Amino acid sequence: MAAHIRQFPRIHAASIPLFLVFLFAGCEETIDLDLDQMEERLVIEAVVSDKAGMSNVKLSFTENIYRRSQARKAIGAVVTLSDDLGNSEVLGQVQPGLFTPTKIQGMINREYKLNVAFEGINYSAVSRMPEPMALDSIRTEVSSFDIFFGRSVTLTYYLTNKPGVEEFCVIRAYNPGEGTFHWDVYSDRNSDGRQAALRGPSFSAYGTSVRVEVISIDKATYEYLRALEGISGENGLEVPDVFRINDFNPKSNITNDALGYFSAQSQKDYVVRLR
Repeated sequence: MAAHIRQFPRIHAASIPLFLVFLFAGCEETIDLDLDQMEERLVIEAVVSDKAGMSNVKLSFTENIYRRSQARKAIGAVVTLSDDLGNSEVLGQVQPGLFTPTKIQGMINREYKLNVAFEGINYSAVSRMPEPMALDSIRTEVSSFDIFFGRSVTLTYYLTNKPGVEEFCVIRAYNPGEGTFHWDVYSDRNSDGRQAALRGPSFSAYGTSVRVEVISIDKATYEYLRALEGISGENGLEVPDVFRINDFNPKSNITNDALGYFSAQSQKDYVVRLR
């Protein structure tokens, strides 16, 4: 299912019980909550990509929804990235909470380990970069004219899976001139070794082109995204900022109760001409 994407405000998990207090305020006694005591948790968003300039690690914290402007920055963390060939690098911090590698490059079929040391706690995760999945073709279908919306172009993705190999990916499509994009999470579970046709999003036929990215991910990242897709429904969430939303946060592949994800991923890019 394709979901329309827009940026969604970050909400601290503790806001859910607070909402319930408001909901039942008419039949329960008043409860005073100390908003300053709401649990603060580290959020790690980490990607190792085979595409130049796409690898980075972002550190932040869950935020009190009433104190968003006072969010604490994860200053002083030591972030280390290593691979299964013995290469290791302490990442430089390019701005508060953002770290990027300069030596370790994303390579297909290589396993990567992330370690974040912060305030006396070590957080770690492992991810292996899968071989990139490729689209066989992309079909465009132009709708009939609508007096309010004009004509639209709907995409359909065709891809053939490797037999006997588990494959997972995220397919993102966006118009470079707009601030929104669409995404689908895909597994070959029901189409192993066969071609699959996936109904994609629709775009205005008056645009010139749409960019499509096929981002191959490991099983843990796929399960994380699938859980978030189920939570978001049609509300629209942005990837990768979706991982900053902590309501009912799915199980992370990062140790010590950190929120977020670590994903080694490969990517193929396509351009679809709309006219």
